[in-house]
Amino acid sequence: MKKNLGLLALLICLISVTYFTQEKKGLSDEKERDNNSKIIDSSMYGDLIELQTPFSHIKKNKNLFINFTDGHKVDPKRVDEFLSRLSQIRATKYLKDISPDQMGEFFPEKHLKMTFTFENEVLEYQLGKKVNFSQDFYIAFKTKNKDMVIALANDKMPFEGMVNKQDEHRSDHKYKRVKSLFNLPSNFFLDLTIFDQEELERSIVFSNIRNESFAIDFKSGTTNPPPQHPIEVSKTKMEHLKDKLLSLRALNYLTNVDSTKFSRTVGSIKTEEGLYTIYEKYKNDQSYYIFNPKNNLYYQFNAGEQKILLFNIQNVWNLRVLEELGSDVKVTFDNNETLDLEVHRMGSEAIKIFKLLLNPAAYIVNEKDVSSFKKWKLKLNVNNRELEVSFTDSEIIVLDRSLKITYHYIRYSKEPVSIDPDKYRVK
Repeated sequence: MKKNLGLLALLICLISVTYFTQEKKGLSDEKERDNNSKIIDSSMYGDLIELQTPFSHIKKNKNLFINFTDGHKVDPKRVDEFLSRLSQIRATKYLKDISPDQMGEFFPEKHLKMTFTFENEVLEYQLGKKVNFSQDFYIAFKTKNKDMVIALANDKMPFEGMVNKQDEHRSDHKYKRVKSLFNLPSNFFLDLTIFDQEELERSIVFSNIRNESFAIDFKSGTTNPPPQHPIEVSKTKMEHLKDKLLSLRALNYLTNVDSTKFSRTVGSIKTEEGLYTIYEKYKNDQSYYIFNPKNNLYYQFNAGEQKILLFNIQNVWNLRVLEELGSDVKVTFDNNETLDLEVHRMGSEAIKIFKLLLNPAAYIVNEKDVSSFKKWKLKLNVNNRELEVSFTDSEIIVLDRSLKITYHYIRYSKEPVSIDPDKYRVK
């Protein structure tokens, strides 16, 4: 037994020695080769202080990057993402047989250049064309004091989406993806967000041409006016709205604006930072704009994105008629026939109606006078509530007469809603 234990200990010792002398050395050599093949490795040059691409130019001011031309602030996350993407490019082979006279043949698009200015070095990169027989592409780079180096390179990032396996070895997918980094638009690095986290921690007043003004307090999760019982504020919708406002990013911004050229004012948002004013169309374009009081700039949005800014207070309320069905429900039809149904045993039309009531309505109306609501088609008794259901060509309307609330659901299907009792029974 002691002999076997001794042999086992010797085996473990030999395996450990082999790992540390061979395997670990191999891993170390592979890591060193990978580091040496990096096209962009800024670790030895100090902090980045300026970056110029074909369409963007940013520089560091104190600890923050700003736009070179007008000082607009830059989103540091976008700079980090950009540098992280470039770090995935690796040299596969260094070339020595391309003369200066041949550069135009391998680098036909002269504008595809980037210049990185670090504390201790200036690096310039130029993207060439793709090789026909592989995924590789040409790239040239030089420093302030060294001659240009030309290499075949590849992108280590995996393919995105579906790729034809038969042609994968020569696919231009990765090359186009790298090329897009050189062709990023002029506003890519800019911080075009509108609101900040601290700003949304206080009460905000929303106004627009379609609705009366209302206030939302994201911190307390309340609205003013508050919803009428049994309607409640939806925490999920509140968080969703807050996330949407924080992530809202404009297309661009305008300076030297003639405010008389806006088609009309469609809304405003008031925070402790000031009054944001929302406009429709500038010089008859199809965009929306918001004036930012923090920097006195007008930010541009595509048509459709303004919905995040222009909405109704009910968008953050829970507009479900019912949260649950209970165990038994009663359905009365307009011919006065009544059915007692078990929740887990009901016909297709009953399932359709009750599934609707468990989902949020499009909107609700607090009715001052419900005497005009007489032509109901179904009357539902569920959870000690009596609900009257009527239909129009475009809506299903549910009335809670005692609370004087109507819930309005959009009818997306043009098929008639059946009120045949047989379709509410289990067959």
